[in-house]
Amino acid sequence: MAPHHMGGVSRGRQSGHTPKIWTDMQQFLAALRASTPAQLPRLGLRLANGLVEPRPPPQFWQHYVRTALDPNVFERLSPHSKCLLTCVACKLDRDEAKSAMAYSMVERVFREVATPKALALLNIELINMILVASHTLRIQLGRQEMQRILERTQGLMERECHFNIELSVSLLHSLGALARVYPKQREQIASSELIRNAVERFPQLIAKLNLRELSLVLYTFDKLRVVDRNIAEATLARISAERDKIQGQTLATILFACAAHPVLHPALEILMQNVRREASDATGRMACNISSAYIKAGMWRDPLPMLLERALPKMNAQEICNVANLMIHKKVNVPNSFKQAYADHINNNIKKLKLSLLDALTVTQSLVCWGLQEQLDQRGVDQALKKAIETDFSTFGAKHAYVLHYCVLLGCQEAAGAIAVLAQRELKQETLSNKEMVVLLNGLSNLDINKPAIEKVEHVLKQRLEEGQHFSVVDLQTMAHWRNPDICELIAEIHIKDSSKITQRSIRLLCDVLKVTKNKKAKAAAMEAIECILKQESYEISNVETRGELDTYTGHVAAIKGDIATIVASCELLPYLQGELDMLHTFDKTVSKLAEDVILPTLDVKSLITLLSVARKLHVRTPAIINIAKAATTRIDAKADPTGFLEYVNALYHLDIPVEDSKMLLHNTKEAIAATQDDRIKESIMLTLASMAFVGNIDAPTTNSFVMQQLNKVNKATFMGLKSIYMTLTTGGLPAVDQSPGNLVDLVKPYIAPGKLDLTMKPRAQKNLSEHIDTKVHSSVYSTLRKMNDGEYVDTILRAEVPVAFDYVADILLVRSASSGNGRSPDNYRRKR
Repeated sequence: MAPHHMGGVSRGRQSGHTPKIWTDMQQFLAALRASTPAQLPRLGLRLANGLVEPRPPPQFWQHYVRTALDPNVFERLSPHSKCLLTCVACKLDRDEAKSAMAYSMVERVFREVATPKALALLNIELINMILVASHTLRIQLGRQEMQRILERTQGLMERECHFNIELSVSLLHSLGALARVYPKQREQIASSELIRNAVERFPQLIAKLNLRELSLVLYTFDKLRVVDRNIAEATLARISAERDKIQGQTLATILFACAAHPVLHPALEILMQNVRREASDATGRMACNISSAYIKAGMWRDPLPMLLERALPKMNAQEICNVANLMIHKKVNVPNSFKQAYADHINNNIKKLKLSLLDALTVTQSLVCWGLQEQLDQRGVDQALKKAIETDFSTFGAKHAYVLHYCVLLGCQEAAGAIAVLAQRELKQETLSNKEMVVLLNGLSNLDINKPAIEKVEHVLKQRLEEGQHFSVVDLQTMAHWRNPDICELIAEIHIKDSSKITQRSIRLLCDVLKVTKNKKAKAAAMEAIECILKQESYEISNVETRGELDTYTGHVAAIKGDIATIVASCELLPYLQGELDMLHTFDKTVSKLAEDVILPTLDVKSLITLLSVARKLHVRTPAIINIAKAATTRIDAKADPTGFLEYVNALYHLDIPVEDSKMLLHNTKEAIAATQDDRIKESIMLTLASMAFVGNIDAPTTNSFVMQQLNKVNKATFMGLKSIYMTLTTGGLPAVDQSPGNLVDLVKPYIAPGKLDLTMKPRAQKNLSEHIDTKVHSSVYSTLRKMNDGEYVDTILRAEVPVAFDYVADILLVRSASSGNGRSPDNYRRKR
């Protein structure tokens, strides 16, 4: 069909897009109807390759495939023509092939040409078309079909490897690609006579190969895992001899093929100078293959990070994710400059990358592993991930669970919510392993926006727990952490084992279970653990590396047996066994030994905070606890975990332990709250600091000012925030101008219905307030705010009218400093909490 047959749109049809497309479509269909069966494959190739303008619309290919599969047409096609049809299918894009049902056409061709009779009529080029279609379109050949193709190809290769080396290399490359796409076929291909002969003759064959052909053969041998010493020696000799000629994609392919085989690793050293030379001009695909090669070989070093950083803008999603996945799993050192470039690239291009669900998993995992949460354009990333999730049509499975896990860690609420909806709608009991189901539960529970999805997962886990299926201690601990009473009871009744192997994790599992249930088995296991670890007459610590100027300490006989971390974890069980054991004596004895000069320096901050938390729960304040508190205060730093830091300041307050260096504590507090997005943790820390100032254990003016500054940064007002404000006012007042009382108004405004700011005091018993008003907030707040809003407090000191201890609830009644004695009687406004 000549090109001019497709041209020529009449002038009357040129206006408007639809008429033009319609006219072209008619021409395409006319050409299709005019083609004989023998002409059909070549027509398809001309159109699919764009040799005729314009390219046919997607609807045309539906007609094309329907015509090709017509029995009157398909039966008249020769095996040669049928093989050409697979080439047409490979040239279509994914959507075109799917809508046209081109995959059905290729499957029909496979059935027809893989018979002994048809294969006898095919040459290597046509057989290679079949193999290319199989790995390109992901349509797997059956085992018998593959075996017949391998046997037929072996006979042809005996001749072609002498006369047409290019065809032989192309076919070998296709076999390597099949082994990559279908790992289960690798052994069948690798053990065939065809491959055995190729491996055996490689030292003689290599001289006939150009460098590009050599790279493709090495790729095949790599994928089939048939590289041996003879192949390595011949390859290294050729690479050394022609090193200066190896460049571009050939360089990348050779390096990639050599990476998994230690006998070929010298090639990576030989070609490092070539990599430096190519660094500035490397394409995205080259950078991906080169970086992956050196990472796999354990040879990741300069200039590779810089090469990868420069190539990021040229890489597509698959290339970026392939390298990132390897970097994570091989735990390579990732320079800060690359991390920054990676974060910038994700922020600027994530909408263009067209992520698959697997890509989304790799991107989220890399962002979390490299600590890039704070550098993200969170909204843009969240929306792109949500789109990738919603446009994925795969069955709900493990990838969804892990993407949810990382989305929660990144704070991508919309993407995480999309997976929660899928879990509620599509989750099936058999699709996830026990570990994956627990990961899903943890993600959904952290998200806490889709109760039906959580209940669905919990139902599945209950069934599996009842069946006695195996769960790791980590998985059991994660389930118990979310405090579902039924799940905790099942864990306690069925899955808590004896204490023959007591570990930190098993002890923490007992703690989590005992928070929810009083199950006798759980209590018995906890008591047994305490008996084994803490109630010994003679103890010893071995191989403890001490801190500071102390030398490594071994063999000291002390009042402890076993690992220090396990001993500290065991102490956490004591508050849950009150009435069962003499906990105070046991805890006091253990802490006294841990606080000894030899052992105390070996305890890490986490252990110190744990001991303080247990002391708080047991209401124990001994000299040993004071020493542990002092040790924690000197060692805790700005990198403290926010939750652990909250435990630490809570213990200081409840145990009434003074803080000597208030500025250092406030500095560490600022860093700790900056490390969390959870306003509840921030406000809890603020309330505790305000309470410490109230009782005089920390400098009040500095602390109050700090608390108010931090509360002004909180997203919304809460009852806990108001209590913190009350505590700062009770402790000594705030300068009205310097502290901007308007900010205080802004903090409390979310609790006040629109137009309610000027209301007079509401009695506590009144229940019909607007739904915007939290009835826990005392009614006199409105009066206070009204006065502040009216400008009544200007250039004065705001003070609480009634100083009340922290364990009481009181109104926030403010008066001017000069008239504080004229306030109402405290008895009218004090109520036990």
